[in-house]
Amino acid sequence: MPVRFATRRPVRFLLDTNILIAAEPTRIGAVEPGTPSAIELIGLANAHGHSLHAHPAAYRDLERNPNIQERDLLGLLVRKYPPLQSPPRIQAAVTAELGRQTEGSNEWVDQCMLAAVYGNAVNFLVTEDRRLRSKAARLGLGDQAMSVRGAIDLIQRYAPTQPTLPPLVEEVKAHSLDVTDPIFASLHADYPGFGGWFARCQDEQRTGWIINNNELAAVTIVKDETPADFGLPGKTLKICLFKVSASHAGMRYGELLLKPVLGYAEDNEYETVYVTAFPKYEEIAVFFSNFGFRKMEGQSQLGEHVFVKSLVPGVEAKGLRPLDYHIAYGPPHYMHSGQPAFIVPIQPRFHDLLFPEANPQLMPERNPFGTGIRKAYLCNAGIRRIADGSVLYFYRSQDWHSLTAVGIAEGIKVSSSADDIARYVGKRTVYSYPEIQEMADKGEVLAILFRQARILKTPIADRSLRRAEVWERPSQSIIRLEHRAIEWIEGRTQ
Repeated sequence: MPVRFATRRPVRFLLDTNILIAAEPTRIGAVEPGTPSAIELIGLANAHGHSLHAHPAAYRDLERNPNIQERDLLGLLVRKYPPLQSPPRIQAAVTAELGRQTEGSNEWVDQCMLAAVYGNAVNFLVTEDRRLRSKAARLGLGDQAMSVRGAIDLIQRYAPTQPTLPPLVEEVKAHSLDVTDPIFASLHADYPGFGGWFARCQDEQRTGWIINNNELAAVTIVKDETPADFGLPGKTLKICLFKVSASHAGMRYGELLLKPVLGYAEDNEYETVYVTAFPKYEEIAVFFSNFGFRKMEGQSQLGEHVFVKSLVPGVEAKGLRPLDYHIAYGPPHYMHSGQPAFIVPIQPRFHDLLFPEANPQLMPERNPFGTGIRKAYLCNAGIRRIADGSVLYFYRSQDWHSLTAVGIAEGIKVSSSADDIARYVGKRTVYSYPEIQEMADKGEVLAILFRQARILKTPIADRSLRRAEVWERPSQSIIRLEHRAIEWIEGRTQ
């Protein structure tokens, strides 16, 4: 009986004879139109850990080639594809639908391959033979018999998705890292077996992200851990290494590294993320709790605390305040329905500093206010009521004339004292002290602390905002949105 297949796990493909021949030309004249696609499929399958098999019966097809030299060479080349072990016999249901065929005939070979799919020995049959795919459909296997292009699309669709990286961050594989780098010194001290563990990370080609600032300034490595330890629910991502060098403290590189980790988890539909740390590292506990990780009861076998973040709101989300909800499940998740929302205009030069990842043409900035998730915005706007958890849509004026980013308000302060404002925003702001003083000389300064929720993949242009009657014309000051306008914007940002 055919079964559904979980496409996010390694796939077992069975290659029809016509795919094997296309993939292994024995001479220049034997290169077929389908050869490039067949080779692309092989490369993708190998890169993503899927297996390609040949059916033992397919060798009979190859033996029909009258050119003995080509036949022997092709027979040798296809041995690189593991033959299907103990393939199921042709089932009675297959014979009943397609008829009994003479052993060794083309039709018999077809039925042998279909029997392998029907008996769940493989997940998919790849063939360019439409007649064979039609037979599969008659057996209820239509979705499991596909062309080469269909197989390529399947692999690409379910391959791990890499998030758009913020400036300074590079994606790496663990094998590209040097375990003797100074950044790993404390880990060698804390974990006597760190070298061996790191070698396993390299051998498994685990994914990670780094920040280089003339030296390795920060690094994180993740791995899929489904099913997970500690009874964690659903598809789980483990942050198995997360380290910022002491020489780069204060640059908020931890927040910067957390962006691709959570983006990767979101894009690949993880439900849970967790990390472990020894109790002596209190700053790690504070850091992760600031971004919605909660400490579990008990410890790991090594005596570490376990910090868990759920990415799927459950019953525990009911009753949470909007800001607490965003901290618990974002970024990028946040409450918008029924919550106050504002459009916040921002000039291009400050936009580039505050949201550098929105403009890939920029040279990477190393300012902590641009690298972090927690940020601040200053202006002389007269508005005073922006509650915690309010949604902030940032509008880049002067050049792009578009909504580009979403933030969630954490708090506000109004003061005509530059010192008060500077202390309140700390390293979050793009403004220098003289610029804060200049604003304070004009009147009371509104300082908004907020968390970056997301950068819009498709900015919303002013003309679209006007057409939807979100506003009549761009405002030079912060404006509060009506419910209808919020729903319209959210329909284009989710």
